[in-house]
Amino acid sequence: MHGCARAPQLSQTLAGFIRGKSALSDPHKMKIAFVDDLQSEVPGLGVRVDDHATSVVSIPARHQDVGSIIIDFDDGEVTVSIGEHFHSHFDPGVYRSEGYVNPDAACVRAAVTYVRDFIAGRILFHIRFVNGRYAGSGTLYLNTANLMANVPHDAKLYTWAGPWNP
Repeated sequence: MHGCARAPQLSQTLAGFIRGKSALSDPHKMKIAFVDDLQSEVPGLGVRVDDHATSVVSIPARHQDVGSIIIDFDDGEVTVSIGEHFHSHFDPGVYRSEGYVNPDAACVRAAVTYVRDFIAGRILFHIRFVNGRYAGSGTLYLNTANLMANVPHDAKLYTWAGPWNP
């Protein structure tokens, strides 16, 4: 789907969770699995782990117009925020309903893949303002068929690196 030639290697932590050797039962364990897996996917990435907020991880902005990536593990799900206005939810309940053996691990894996793909420049982030007020945002994979037909005509376009032009 993403044009990757090989399946990514799982971190030891997440692989153990998927095999059922450990259970992701709380935000702290989800955070540990996420950070471990993301760092194995994107070595050298400047991931900041907030030790005071047990469920927050951040990746500093590469471009100020895009903003930082903030990952939150509260409420039994993973929420990935890009900048001040956009966020996406990764809910283990979706994976549970699809029959995954370990829906929490599948949820963390999906969030890691999304963040990895955004950082790699595979995802377009679009944001709209009307009369200076936020009016909506979203993300799409750049390889989406008819990409620009799915993006509001007046949206500002970005990848992780900064402004993007079709």
